[in-house]
Amino acid sequence: MKTVTLNKPYDITLGSAGEEQSAPLTGTFVHKEKGTKLLLKGFEQEPGQQTIRYSLPEEGEWDFTITGSAGELETGSVICAIDSETRYPVDVTSYKARPIFTQNDKPYFMSMYECNWLFALWMDNEEDARNFLINIKENRFNSIAMNVYAHTCAWTKEGTPGRLVPPPLFNWGGSNEHPDFSCINPEFYKRFDDLMHFMYDLDLVAHLYYFVWNKGNSYPAEGSPEEAEYVSYITRRYQAFPNVIWDYCKEAYLRINKDHIRTIVKQIKTEDSYNRLITVHDDKLVQYDESFDELLDFYTMQLKHDYYSKTLREIEKGKKPVFCAEYTYESGKTLDDKTFESSHTYENLMRVTWELAIAGSPICYYYTFSSWDVIRVNDRPRGLEGSKLLVDYFNSFDWWNFTARSEENLQVRTQQACAKHIDRNEYMLLTDTAGRFGFTLDFDKYKVEGEWVDIYTGARQAIESSHFVHEYNSQIKFAMCPFAPRHGAMGNCFARFTITER
Repeated sequence: MKTVTLNKPYDITLGSAGEEQSAPLTGTFVHKEKGTKLLLKGFEQEPGQQTIRYSLPEEGEWDFTITGSAGELETGSVICAIDSETRYPVDVTSYKARPIFTQNDKPYFMSMYECNWLFALWMDNEEDARNFLINIKENRFNSIAMNVYAHTCAWTKEGTPGRLVPPPLFNWGGSNEHPDFSCINPEFYKRFDDLMHFMYDLDLVAHLYYFVWNKGNSYPAEGSPEEAEYVSYITRRYQAFPNVIWDYCKEAYLRINKDHIRTIVKQIKTEDSYNRLITVHDDKLVQYDESFDELLDFYTMQLKHDYYSKTLREIEKGKKPVFCAEYTYESGKTLDDKTFESSHTYENLMRVTWELAIAGSPICYYYTFSSWDVIRVNDRPRGLEGSKLLVDYFNSFDWWNFTARSEENLQVRTQQACAKHIDRNEYMLLTDTAGRFGFTLDFDKYKVEGEWVDIYTGARQAIESSHFVHEYNSQIKFAMCPFAPRHGAMGNCFARFTITER
């Protein structure tokens, strides 16, 4: 009897290319001991060839039956077991402080890398794409925001080195300019499968956009059978990957018809046999519409200012995790070295990223020469290492037990962002731009123990009594970070400390 790995996707393919088209296959998998049933619909590899792609969510023996228009076509049994190739889906779990992302029942600090044209890089130069993804993984990113297909960015200049326009392959018949929505491009999806399998091997989550409204894509008419088939096809083909998170669309706010969003999200949830997480990228009308609460697993937004306060405002609603997935775009060597109109320095990027992490959001990294239709695979922007030091630091303590709710913070003042542990008198915060924050404490009665972290270099230093520099109105004593002077106007520092009685 064949042994398969828990959660790993496998294919059962029937028929031969070129044969007369048959009805879609259905696969039924039943756990022999528990009776757990998994019902899957097949997808077309190419005309005449149908595939059931499955992954099994529980250990033990499973029986399966593949049926088609002619009845039972194949039966069998497999043993499902955990091994070194087992990967786990990302879930949402309610914790004491707030709902958070988890993986295999453990808190999961999501760190996402935006790379919308990853599919195109893979299809243009697979070796470059593999090395690019390995480097991303080594810098502690565990998720990639990616499109099924994207065509062009209006803001990128023609001839820009590394530009992948037009992409090497189109996902439908014809071309983006003259599409044939009645058929898929089999080669496109074979290559996309290879990409998904490689990401599975690296344990990288594919945060997958079905649609994108500002990248020049051609799509079937809204509400058409071809559109419904496209959504169904993507779901059937990739639902078995545990490392997938569905996203209706990049820039969903550009979709005027919110009923369209609701219809597509409902379709995905109905057809996804694994109940993978689903969200919608940045649509305030969706986020504030309570009718979407039961459809979405977490809220995704983008911000241009007031990062901490606006993120905290959404988190305080307490319903679902909040992901600020777009906020800064790191430039090249100078601010003018960019593709998109907006660009930010490394220092600005890191300040905002730490601010959001303290508020309780996952992080998402944009680099101007890899997030959109230009991917310079050999670039090593500072944000890679900076993101790595942040993720490593947060994974060194129980970040999920901190809450940024203001009513929990009664002893610390004048900071950029602050969160307090729910079970003990421990804080983490980002100082103001001068590298300082204040206490409302009687230091004859209380002591402060902890450390400073330089958010730009990762340097650490214990908080010392000499860092408490002066008082204001005899009520607030300020602590001054020793790293701040070296960073000038961007002197924000991170601090984590406990306050205890002497």
